[in-house]
Amino acid sequence: NIIKQHTIVGRDMLKASPHVPLQRGSTVAEQHHERYDGSGYPHGLKGSEIYTPAAIVAVVDSYDAMTSDRPYQKAKSKEDVVKEIASMSGTLYDPKVVDAFLQVVEDFHQ
Repeated sequence: NIIKQHTIVGRDMLKASPHVPLQRGSTVAEQHHERYDGSGYPHGLKGSEIYTPAAIVAVVDSYDAMTSDRPYQKAKSKEDVVKEIASMSGTLYDPKVVDAFLQVVEDFHQ
């Protein structure tokens, strides 16, 4: 639960910035762990309630987390991660965002 607070802390930090572009990013920071089916946090938003830029960050943040070595998990292959993200379209991730991601992911370097 403490880790989940990073969305609120990040939002507050960005909102307090004197720089307007950073202020605009506060909603992205707050909502990037919301999930299309409502299972995310911090507010349990779902579907169109989630700010589209936050839905985009949710997909690419997941891609980065799964393709990077972490202390608690070894990196997965790009192919496996793409399949996993595609399989969660409409549940964890906005289907429109996943469709767009699938069109460009081949250009990503792992």
